[in-house]
Amino acid sequence: MELTLAIAVGVSMELLVIGGALAAYTDRFFFVSQMKERGIAQGFPFVIHGGMWSDFFIISPLAAFLIYSYATQWTVAEWITAGVVGVIVSLLLHFLVYIKGELPGSHGYDGKTTVAGWLHIIYTAVALAVLALFYFSTAGIRHNVLGIVSVILALHPSIPLIGQALANKYGPDWFPENPFKIPGIWLALVVIWLFIVWRCLALW
Repeated sequence: MELTLAIAVGVSMELLVIGGALAAYTDRFFFVSQMKERGIAQGFPFVIHGGMWSDFFIISPLAAFLIYSYATQWTVAEWITAGVVGVIVSLLLHFLVYIKGELPGSHGYDGKTTVAGWLHIIYTAVALAVLALFYFSTAGIRHNVLGIVSVILALHPSIPLIGQALANKYGPDWFPENPFKIPGIWLALVVIWLFIVWRCLALW
């Protein structure tokens, strides 16, 4: 049962990422060249969103592994609670961060969320729900598993920032922002890292 659920969730998450990529391509916001052809001189095309690549190659398989390993401990009520929390946090993240950014991007522009953006909202909600269940509803986690998962999650938020920093370095004409020079970004990273350390200490 756990294997079936893990495969179903993992594959569904991968399909959401692929769907987001196809939606961005259809919206002509996947490549830099597409963005410029639309008449948008500066923006955040899908291709440089390192978080999407990390979602596909790292987070989705990780979520499937966690479900396969620990889903027997999670009750229906815990699934529902984690799902509600995941949806709320995902909506806040996208509407207060992604859509509020100064640069138009594949996930949203002109104050509106794109199809790719809505698919990422769903993806993020699912990922956050699984991670919430892992950190708050799981007992007997081996130290090596807890450490590896936590390191992966600590590094995940920096991957899109690295992609943006490289875009800024090699294409400042179309991506003028260096995220590592924005104090709010560092504040968000510190909060995420402190949360991960807190849960690791609590579960160790």
